[in-house]
Amino acid sequence: MTIKQVCQDLLTLIKQPYLIGSRQYVVTSSIGISLFPHDDDNANALIRKADLAMYQSKSLGKNSFHFYSQALEKEALAQLAIEQSLRMAIEDSTLHLVYQPKVDLLTMKIVSVEALCRWVQEDGTVISPDVFISIAEQTGLIIDIGCFVISKACLQLAEWRKAGITELAISINLSCIEFQNEALITHLIDTLTLNQIEGKYLIIELTESIFMEDKFNVKNIMLRLNQYGITFALDDFGKGYSSFSYLQFLPLHYLKIDKAFLQDVESNPSSAAIAKTIIDIGHNLGLKVIAEGIEDQFMLDYIKAYQCDLAQGFFLYKPMLPECIASLYLDDHALD
Repeated sequence: MTIKQVCQDLLTLIKQPYLIGSRQYVVTSSIGISLFPHDDDNANALIRKADLAMYQSKSLGKNSFHFYSQALEKEALAQLAIEQSLRMAIEDSTLHLVYQPKVDLLTMKIVSVEALCRWVQEDGTVISPDVFISIAEQTGLIIDIGCFVISKACLQLAEWRKAGITELAISINLSCIEFQNEALITHLIDTLTLNQIEGKYLIIELTESIFMEDKFNVKNIMLRLNQYGITFALDDFGKGYSSFSYLQFLPLHYLKIDKAFLQDVESNPSSAAIAKTIIDIGHNLGLKVIAEGIEDQFMLDYIKAYQCDLAQGFFLYKPMLPECIASLYLDDHALD
């Protein structure tokens, strides 16, 4: 029997459902493999390399197996270098925020902005958020980044208030790890208080995956933050684990349509129908609906025709520095 066959048999065996009381459970596994003497002749080194391969299996969707390779080693070293640089970037505050406006589709005026974290290294290299956020989640640095974003966003709100911009709201994205971290939630509340920001001007965007965790704990945290006036948006709706049950169960205020359903509304009747249905669902539940990823006039006209409430995307505004937001907002609301 080959190694591959052994691994496949193990995965199949472990995945068999089992009962505890009246409930059925399924466990999946991820397997990493290193070979003696092909990969190394040292036991500790072989274990480390098998561990690398195991994490590769997990990253590819779990319930699979993967062999160690030199490519994995290079990738791990590159990731370690980014992790070390990221630690320094957090300590030195070389991360920064840019803000992408959201517009009210009735007035076409800016009403809020989404804070997006960016990392540009000293040599000018731009590290994609997809890369450094993933590494931050694996290493625990995501909590430090979350606290950084909260601090900067609240400070920016306070600065805009001093400039006469009193009604602009900011939304921040929090992952499952961040949202269920007590220290981060305490930091959020303390930072709002310190900067004298009303909670209604802070929107927290959560993805559907967070509700696959302990939804009762998630709800309790949301209700706790609701007491400060903080509101919540469900991001990327329809992309992953969509369930109508938590739309009723959780204290949400906004529903964001995943851009995948909007990119081809002109040519794909199914996507157009799904987008319209999501807008209707949101409105029927008393939620405001936000369309993200607006890239052309047709998409904009489409969502306006179906009474979507808010929109953001490169066709409207790209992410920009805070001073640009201030200028745009003041021009936008000059006659208010």
